[in-house]
Amino acid sequence: DLFVLQHSCIQGRCLIQINNLKSDEVYVFAVAAYDAQGRSLGSHQNGIGQSTAPILVCSEWDELMPFTYLAESAYKRNMIDIGSKAFQVLWPRFVEESVPVRPECGPDSTPLKPLKVYK
Repeated sequence: DLFVLQHSCIQGRCLIQINNLKSDEVYVFAVAAYDAQGRSLGSHQNGIGQSTAPILVCSEWDELMPFTYLAESAYKRNMIDIGSKAFQVLWPRFVEESVPVRPECGPDSTPLKPLKVYK
């Protein structure tokens, strides 16, 4: 049996943990968002988006997929707060912020921070 443990986003960190998945098996997941009253958000009747295509369990990258679908679907539906929370989970996995040696300034005199992109 699958066991899903879900925590709300707290301080920009979200956790979705799915246990007891078997290697070389195909699973299908869906992301849904609900308001404080338990009503589903988005235009889809069961939540924010449709279920994924089948996913073969094989690596840790699978844990990031729900956040990519949630961010994309939320932004398409102009649900910026939800999309931003999902994106905050993804951003540090691919981009490292570093302090500039000699900061350059943007048009509004705000210092620009260089970013290192992971490939």
